[in-house]
Amino acid sequence: MRRNVYLSALLAITLVTCGGLPAGSTQETIPAGNYRGAGTGAGLESLTALAKRFHEKHPGVTFTLEDVGADTSIALVGNGDADFGFLSRDLKPEEKARLRSIPYAGTGTGLAVNPLNAIGALTAEQVRKIYSGEFTDWSQVGGQPGDIRPLIRESGSSTRASFEAYFFAGKPAYGKNVIEVVESGATYQAVKDFKGAIAMITIQKTTTEDPNLRLVALDGIAATTRNVNSGAYPVRRPIILTLHPDTTRTKPAVEAFFEFIKTPEGQEILAGF
Repeated sequence: MRRNVYLSALLAITLVTCGGLPAGSTQETIPAGNYRGAGTGAGLESLTALAKRFHEKHPGVTFTLEDVGADTSIALVGNGDADFGFLSRDLKPEEKARLRSIPYAGTGTGLAVNPLNAIGALTAEQVRKIYSGEFTDWSQVGGQPGDIRPLIRESGSSTRASFEAYFFAGKPAYGKNVIEVVESGATYQAVKDFKGAIAMITIQKTTTEDPNLRLVALDGIAATTRNVNSGAYPVRRPIILTLHPDTTRTKPAVEAFFEFIKTPEGQEILAGF
């Protein structure tokens, strides 16, 4: 199983009920235990922050949040091996019978270059030509001369799927110089290591604040979380929470956490991502 456990989520996060539960619910109805959330990296940062605040308010029950990839998350939740999931894409038709989905948030797919690269903005057409191999030197898009090293995420990545849908209408034609990189961490490292690199990444708090990445504007729209949340940034994808289709199998602690997310306090935390 592919397991890339988010570093800040390696420590167990203890959670228990909050005031968002339906009338008549009490924290005594939440049994102690270890509850597992499995999903993809785009939702992990915000869920970890929400879980931390939930713990501060009501310590007691352990939640472990893991980045395992979309396919593994779906399998774990569908089989009952994870208590809930979080995905940065909608469910496919064949997956809808296996899981229940709940809208959670949205995220964006952006382009990152090495901070030594002077390029600060690209057009959608320039991006398409870079990844199709028509443009192979940064001087062709207004930068300093030097080879372009375009990086793509692995097949099945939600970041790659949204990139291909927007720039290639779902039918990508990549150039011979394109390099596939597995997992987000390896992608960030490659951008750091190679001055000529450009990579498709998720726009989130950590990437926008990473000094080793420069997120370029797209068609004049800055790649910021604010622009993603407002709908101004064009390459967006949903983040959903998932549960087993049998509602009786939803555990009270998970239900309490989901209710907390919907409260004004939970939504204020979410808005920061």
